[in-house]
Amino acid sequence: MSYEGYTQAMCKNGHYVTWDAYNVEFGGHDNTCTICFTKFVWTNDVDQTNGDGSDMVKIEIAKPAKTCICDCGNKHIIEQETYKIPKR
Repeated sequence: MSYEGYTQAMCKNGHYVTWDAYNVEFGGHDNTCTICFTKFVWTNDVDQTNGDGSDMVKIEIAKPAKTCICDCGNKHIIEQETYKIPKR
């Protein structure tokens, strides 16, 4: 029997990241946000072994990302969007 799934995580600044259950190199080994490098204050493991993923928590946006368009016409993120930390 194998396990399929991913982890949802959020730091104190409201940055939301996910990583596959088998990708310990990404976020699982150091418990640190990949955006601001603070520790995660909330995590949730989502089991997709049988396809339902019913333990996934819906994440709400607290503040949308701020973007700008530079002189070359490219859109850039100048401030990351943040999310409400679930109370669970």
